Amino acid sequence: MPEFNSDKLRPMKVNDLSMVLEWRNHEAVRKNMYTDHVISEEEHFSWFQRTSSDNSIKHFIFESHGKPLGFVSFSQIDEANKRAHWAFYSGDLSTKGLGSRMEFLALTYAFDELGLNKLCCEVLGFNQSVVKFHQKFGFEIEGCLKQHHIKDGEAHDVILLAFYKDKWPDVKKAQLEKVKNV
Repeated sequence: MPEFNSDKLRPMKVNDLSMVLEWRNHEAVRKNMYTDHVISEEEHFSWFQRTSSDNSIKHFIFESHGKPLGFVSFSQIDEANKRAHWAFYSGDLSTKGLGSRMEFLALTYAFDELGLNKLCCEVLGFNQSVVKFHQKFGFEIEGCLKQHHIKDGEAHDVILLAFYKDKWPDVKKAQLEKVKNV
């Protein structure tokens, strides 16, 4: 698993479920997700059981100094086509810079460990701050699915972003300096 300074990604375990559920059910996290209702313990446990047995999905806990601070997930891992999707959220919404540190470790895992050629993500169109955040790391907008997701009775666009392996060495070097100072 990737590590940097005191930060690391480690596989999510059953005993992380309550903590991750608390993070996931925080309104600031839920409002930016496709599934935005309050998730029950039963639903959460069922999700973990189902996804843990799927080899195309990997869930991680982001830790700093041994303290769990966020969730990082890879899905639709396609070894033949060397691509995957990813998502993340912070369990600590008050500490600045966690997103950058999680994104750096996620990219490190995707390109240095999984050997991907392309890493994809989707962002609800109203969440422009996250679109710009990913772009600062080198993600490119590949497209927009117009009026693709209904939330609170309103249709929202979904922005499709991707990061490509050939950009990773330069981005890794540039971001390494930035992440060191966060």
